[in-house]
Amino acid sequence: MKHIAVIGGGAAGLCAAISAAFQARACNIPVQIHVFEAHAKLGHSILATGNGRCNISHEAFLSSDEQQALHACTGAAPWDLGSCMSSMGANNICEQEKYTEQATQALPYLQESQLAQHPHNACATQTIHDVQGASITCGVRDQHTAYNPQAAHNPQAAHNSQAAYTSVLSGFPCDSNNPLHHFHNSAFVKTALERLQQAALHGEIACIPHAHANSYDAALSFFSHLGLVFRCDDQGWLFPYSNTAKTVRELLIETAQRLGIVMHASTEVSELVASSSVLSDATSFTITTSEGKKYPADAVIAAWGGKHSHTSLALLGHSVKTVPCVPVLGSLICTYPNLKKLDTIRLRAQVHIVRTQNNTSRIIASEQGEVLFRSYGVSGIAVFNVSRFVHAGDVVSINALNMPISEATEFLKHKLEQVKILNTKACWNDVLYGMFPAAFVDVLCAQEISNNASPACVARALCDMRLPIESVKADQCLVMRGGIAINEVDAQTLRVSNSSALYAVGEALDVDASCGGFNLHWAWSSGILAGACAVNTWRDAS
Repeated sequence: MKHIAVIGGGAAGLCAAISAAFQARACNIPVQIHVFEAHAKLGHSILATGNGRCNISHEAFLSSDEQQALHACTGAAPWDLGSCMSSMGANNICEQEKYTEQATQALPYLQESQLAQHPHNACATQTIHDVQGASITCGVRDQHTAYNPQAAHNPQAAHNSQAAYTSVLSGFPCDSNNPLHHFHNSAFVKTALERLQQAALHGEIACIPHAHANSYDAALSFFSHLGLVFRCDDQGWLFPYSNTAKTVRELLIETAQRLGIVMHASTEVSELVASSSVLSDATSFTITTSEGKKYPADAVIAAWGGKHSHTSLALLGHSVKTVPCVPVLGSLICTYPNLKKLDTIRLRAQVHIVRTQNNTSRIIASEQGEVLFRSYGVSGIAVFNVSRFVHAGDVVSINALNMPISEATEFLKHKLEQVKILNTKACWNDVLYGMFPAAFVDVLCAQEISNNASPACVARALCDMRLPIESVKADQCLVMRGGIAINEVDAQTLRVSNSSALYAVGEALDVDASCGGFNLHWAWSSGILAGACAVNTWRDAS
């Protein structure tokens, strides 16, 4: 009998265990699977996603046909991937077209109006106009590391060749229909998702009976065949139809129990010892828990994440190259006069991260959405997304009017004239009280706007409210960036390249994405792929 140890019982770990169990049954290989979770409840991290609703994925991972069927569901009607695929016909399901990522491309010159229209921009350095109309250099939103398959299979090549760390810059503006644009290390993610999709299409993944071409829907097909039904909000975010994360967690736990997977809650792994001092020669491991119990493992799947990432990475010693873990997708701690008076105020706004180096300012990241002021700084989905790119000394710029400064100036000029028709003594407070919460107006006017300020000055204050950033609020972050370096891993199998028995999935890898279901989609998908590949290694060897 073979033994698989999954370290981490979150989204990726549970999917890896379930996938391995289904694959072992299909291959007729006796396998005992153990899942070790430090928290008292397996799958607890799933319960915290999507504000307790579990933002399971995003419609961008679906094919155009699937998206059309999804949007045909009126109101809050349930949507089922399985019935959608059945209606498309077998010929369409069996076709395979690779989804081409359009990452590096010539970048157009952007005027202010274009910047306002594309909140999810990511760009190479170039000069544009900032929210104040001044010349500003728009900088790199994210340093994507290009996945080098040769380097992954050959650790020495990864060490010797700079090609393993080629910088790939996403185009500006972002293609919202390409889910890969939301990922850090997107080229690696692309390779893994395409491999999973191809394997599912060819019937090589036992837990996914069907998948659809021209999409990355394999993980959603997995859940659909477990019985899950989805709903979609107006942003394209997918949730379970029950609208509660408990449904997803309970479904995974019940499936794991039915498959005979042994789950250890409140159990930390304190030691991971390979059968050989040279990791590449190791064919098995011994797991030691914090209680001193030992478990044999012919394959280990690293599925840790969150606050346990730092300590779990230490289990690997110096045998695997890692990237330091940094919390991302969180609130920003900022400085601004009278922030406490703004606490709990919500605005729909554009958010920019501005970085100044050598007297040159660059917009590092931009997002449009809800901004929540807190006594310590700013929060909200838009802030969470741009927090992935924050460095010490950056400034967050909030455009409360969601328009370029030139348009805002004309708008405010007209609005002031309009208000003065009935109130000849009207000042800017009177104009702005009809647009924003009173506390926001009072603080902004006290700090930025005088009674005799010109419309242009008021427009600048509203379109470029700048708050110096002290740090990302680590205790509220949803995701941990960093982990096992991607050039240490074969994206086709998620096996650590200098080991025959060690795999890595989810947050254990240096992969993260913006809000909207992208991180969870990666967790499900990577877990399914690694679990199946771990078993297939023994099938192919027999």
